[in-house]
Amino acid sequence: MYAIILIGGICSGKTSLANKLSLSAGLHIVSKDQCIYESDMLQRQGIKKAWDTIRAERISELEGKNLIFDETLRVGKLDEIKRMGYTIIGVQLSTDLAERNRRLVLRNKTRKELMCQLSEISGIDLEAMSQKKRRDLWRSGDFINSIPKNKQSLFDETLKQIYMLGSLFIKDENPNPACFPQLDYIVDFDSLDIEDFKNPNVIISKGDTYHSYLKSWSKKVKYCIWDVGGVFYDYSLQPLNDWLVEHKNNPANIVDSLSQKSIFNDYMSGKMNFRDFCCSLCKLHGIPYSTEYDSEIEKCLHKGIGDMFTETESAILKLKKRGLINCVLSNALPALADDGNYPDLIEPEHRFYSFEIKSLKPNNDIYVATRDNLKTSFNELIFIDDKERNVIAAKDLGIYSITFDRNTILAELSKVFGNL
Repeated sequence: MYAIILIGGICSGKTSLANKLSLSAGLHIVSKDQCIYESDMLQRQGIKKAWDTIRAERISELEGKNLIFDETLRVGKLDEIKRMGYTIIGVQLSTDLAERNRRLVLRNKTRKELMCQLSEISGIDLEAMSQKKRRDLWRSGDFINSIPKNKQSLFDETLKQIYMLGSLFIKDENPNPACFPQLDYIVDFDSLDIEDFKNPNVIISKGDTYHSYLKSWSKKVKYCIWDVGGVFYDYSLQPLNDWLVEHKNNPANIVDSLSQKSIFNDYMSGKMNFRDFCCSLCKLHGIPYSTEYDSEIEKCLHKGIGDMFTETESAILKLKKRGLINCVLSNALPALADDGNYPDLIEPEHRFYSFEIKSLKPNNDIYVATRDNLKTSFNELIFIDDKERNVIAAKDLGIYSITFDRNTILAELSKVFGNL
């Protein structure tokens, strides 16, 4: 059994190619857009079923048949296919950004025309509504029943076309096959003919194994981007917590942990200066604020910095020896910037902080800003972080990413670059 995964960004031609191959090569399509449409139509009947549940059911129904997937490749979506025993072939579409933008213009023109048809059928100016309001409306059984019965089928046929068009805009994500070790083989679509898809073994013969692809791709990597806390050293807020407890008027006062997290996030994302940070912390803990506390709180923050991990230092030096430039990208407390046992390892121009970018990981824009500052592409980066959510967000953008573990970091990097 073979599963063909079309790898490309929005408007790279995945949908049209999948439809073509389902007709010419007997492949069975699993489409995210189709699953979302079916989920919304079920909701009209009062049946709540998530689109990814429908997707899993569709894959199960088609077990034993060769599949082709029309969806953007994301972390975790290949595991279930792998468990079912499929040989997974990633077919990489190489459409450039200018062509993708051209296709998006045509797609949105078509979307507007279809929306006008829906407005005419329903007698409601749907185009003037927000996307959410429109979706809530046509998931409603009362709404579809308000349309004359002889027009309901036409409405739904037109609506389905809109769903199948996909995204309204091109996102920053551009899936990188190197991020998906579940792929057995990877091949460029430009090297294939449509007839090749009738026999997946022919596709395999024109591609690379995942490990061969990874070895070749690694030569393109220019930068390794490291998180700081939990990666360069253990960081603890215990000294600060001890200080807060010591200065509380009422030690039994229960502090809202979400409010405290919000204070730290505002400070790390540059929305709050240090004095306001100190004042807000004191207020939350019921401590009458005094300006002299600023320096005491800063000392507590610095006390939380642990010793540099020897494994991280060793990995950075080995990568540097191989010609890579090491950087840091941190959700950082501004008071700790340029501290933390790494000033001699990372050049100042390669340190990127949340409070400067005005965003926090795992938000996409912090990764985008880092890429833009380095004047490179996601495909030329490696990212290392101890938090899984940050790693997944980076992978979804097309950045090869590793979840940090002191015991395995050298081995994980050696998978990419050979023995370090």
